[in-house]
Amino acid sequence: MNKPLLISLIVAGVIIVSYVAIKLLPASSDANNRSKLERTFTTEEQRLIDTNRISYEELAKFNGQGDNKPYVAASGVVYDLSSIQSWKNGQHHDVRAGTDVTDKFMKSGHGRSILQKLPVIGGLK
Repeated sequence: MNKPLLISLIVAGVIIVSYVAIKLLPASSDANNRSKLERTFTTEEQRLIDTNRISYEELAKFNGQGDNKPYVAASGVVYDLSSIQSWKNGQHHDVRAGTDVTDKFMKSGHGRSILQKLPVIGGLK
């Protein structure tokens, strides 16, 4: 293979890999964007957040194992993940149910549209 063709192929490969990496990885500025955690709550959801306070110890019991539902907390709100198939075993991409996932959610590629779909269980104590 001639040298100019080989160099062109290598450059094209680097461009393609760079493009794919940029599209698949969350933007670094997005990793600490707390607005990803903001969502609109109904009156009933806000009442649950205010009145149904769940401690870290109580949250830990909802780890998705056995008969326990998978719950997580994000930005002080506890959500039920039972309706999401990928959480059926209490774990999704090395994130465990029964924990506060605020930091991990902020670093993920997920946005507030995910939180908007989840049932609210209460507020984190």
